[in-house]
Amino acid sequence: QVVPAGAGPLRHRVGFPFQPGAGLIGPVQPVLWRFLQWWVRSTVWLELEILRQFSRQAGRVVGLHQSGQVSLVVEFVPDREGFAPEVLAAEQPVPQDSNTEMLQQSSGHGFAKERNESSKAQIRGCVVKEWCREPNQGKLNLDEWLKKEKIPGIEGIDTRALTIRTRTRGTLRSILCNDGSMTPEKGVERAKKMKWPSENNLVKEVSTKKQYKSGKDGIRITLFDWGVKQSIVDNLAQRGKVTVVPWNTDLKAVEKTKPDLVFLSNGPGDPDHIDLNPVVETIQKILGKYPIVGICLGHQILGLALGGETYKLPFGHRGGNQPVKELDTDRVFITSQNHGFALRNLPKNVQESFVNLNDGTCEGLKVDGAWTVQFHPEASPGPLDANELFDKAVSMAGVFK
Repeated sequence: QVVPAGAGPLRHRVGFPFQPGAGLIGPVQPVLWRFLQWWVRSTVWLELEILRQFSRQAGRVVGLHQSGQVSLVVEFVPDREGFAPEVLAAEQPVPQDSNTEMLQQSSGHGFAKERNESSKAQIRGCVVKEWCREPNQGKLNLDEWLKKEKIPGIEGIDTRALTIRTRTRGTLRSILCNDGSMTPEKGVERAKKMKWPSENNLVKEVSTKKQYKSGKDGIRITLFDWGVKQSIVDNLAQRGKVTVVPWNTDLKAVEKTKPDLVFLSNGPGDPDHIDLNPVVETIQKILGKYPIVGICLGHQILGLALGGETYKLPFGHRGGNQPVKELDTDRVFITSQNHGFALRNLPKNVQESFVNLNDGTCEGLKVDGAWTVQFHPEASPGPLDANELFDKAVSMAGVFK
């Protein structure tokens, strides 16, 4: 059972302030007009009933079945692009202990380890309308993969109605129970008491514990792992020698890697979390010493280091069709995004470089020797409009030498 808070029944009816037009002929006009009134009233009433009265749904178990206990208390996040499922479920910006992915229909691709964006699944549950029993690619179907990753799920849920609910109420704290051990009323009460996942230091949980290298030739790139996607490492490794360092690496450790470029990765959670304050201070020390490029959380961290502030978005930006405009050129990119915070109140010496065309939020910034974007130029999944930014990043190498 998926239990967001419900609302009371709708008793309104739809009226018609206008009269039938003269375009219809003879005796057919009253019949067609009455039918039109009935159809519009029924359709609008049904749609509003779904939105207002939707409070719980029952479905079938998929994945891990945790008998005798509530499966999870989570923050719901609608599905993103709907491409290869392991890319959606195994990317770091959605930390394991915080979110449940909602999919209208699971992909027919199946799950293949070589397409993973991180070492393990970064969700804690899965809600799906329908899942493909016999995928045409990959070794595992959704049920098999969830059991392997020890993740509970539920099938047969109207995920579109649930997504609309999150679009009107904002991100929800919710209960997913796949053994019938909790009533909807108790589930709602428990969800109300849940801490928001962003109150935890999620970056620490998903970052690498040890420094490692990737790539062979080219410039030296030091990459802060705050929840980096494998495709970002791969894109940089194609262009240089990458040293991936843990989330809280200090300036002395960065200097030992002798970077030509410092790259700030994506990642989950609140960029203004108290545990990340030392990280912001480290980035302030790196500014002006080495060129910096950032993506997603890296964009927000650099913004804080430059004196801006962050705030939580009511719905977040999630999906592969987010339009952003580059302000210098008026070019529009269709981008892949997955984040719940944004930057604002940047100092006057910081130039905003990209803007989200849906809500006007900051999607990029630049100062001398540093620039960032909020979106994912590597996509994976999503459009590759902005992949060229990796070449632009490499061109920043050594600007202070």
